[in-house]
This record gives sequence, C-alpha cells and structure tokens, in this order.
Amino acid sequence: MNKIITKILLSIILCSIIIAISIGYLSVMHASKILRQEAHDKLRHISSNYANEFSSKLKHIEGSVETLESVVATSFDLNQFSTNHSYRADYMKRIDDMLKKIGDKSVSIQGIYIAINPEITGQVFESWFISDEKGNFIYQEPEDISMFYPSNEDMVWYYEPVKKKLGVWIFPYVDATFNV
Repeated sequence: MNKIITKILLSIILCSIIIAISIGYLSVMHASKILRQEAHDKLRHISSNYANEFSSKLKHIEGSVETLESVVATSFDLNQFSTNHSYRADYMKRIDDMLKKIGDKSVSIQGIYIAINPEITGQVFESWFISDEKGNFIYQEPEDISMFYPSNEDMVWYYEPVKKKLGVWIFPYVDATFNV
C-alpha cells in the first residue's frame, strides 16, 4: 500500500514539476518576446526622435543659408564693389554684423561665412565666423588668395557649390585652419 501511495505521490509531483517547468518556459519565452518587441519599439522611437531633432536643426540652418542668399542676391552690386572702396568696406561690415547675429542666435551652427568669388574681384573678400567652445562667434581672418584653386582639397567647401552652381551638402571634413 505504501508503494502505491509513493508511486501516486511521485506521479503527481512529477506531473506538477513538468507542468510548472512548461508554464515557466512558456512565460519566459512570451515575456522575452514582449521585452524584445518593447526594446525594438523604444529604440526605433528614440532614433526617430534624434532624426527629427537633427532634421529640424538642418532645416533651421538651411533657412539661415537661404536668408543669407536672399540678402546677398538683393544687396550686392558688383560694379560698386569693384570700383568703390567705401561701398566695399560698408558692405563687408554689414555682412559681418549679419553673420555674427545669425551665429549668435543659433546653437546648432558651428561656423558661418560668405565668400565673394576671388576670380571676380581678384582679391579675397570673406566674412567668416566660427563658434568657440563657449558658443561665442569669433571673427576669422579671410583665407589667403593662394588657397583659392579648384584642386585644393581644403577648399572643397567653397569649390563644390561653385562647380554645381547651387548650395550643396558636402561630406564632413577636417578644417585645415582649426583642425576641427
């Protein structure tokens, strides 16, 4: 009689253990699937937020560039610039002030410039500001005219848009002047 009770008891315990292990395994697998999906959704949401933030910064920068283009296109007089030194000085001062304001108002711009094609003027006329580590925009001295030739890899930022005759996004590069 003792042997039958032991066999029944062992059978019940064994069935209980098998059921518990099966339920535990299925629960872990289901929870793992849910957690994996949750992690995937969260990562996708985070990356989407970063992409939207980055896109917003780029749109802001593009808007600033379009504003600059519009101001220069409507205010630049090549004949006056070529012949009138007073006009040239006043114009470059206005451009300097405008670039500084735009730079100071934007946290996402690291540098901002306008360069007048030296092939047209015979000299370098450039207004260039770069952000320091505190976010202040500092005036930079213009490039030397000897830097302006199309095969100069340090001048891709200038010659790529000139060659295509429109504003373009170029690959990130190391600025030769600041090593940034």
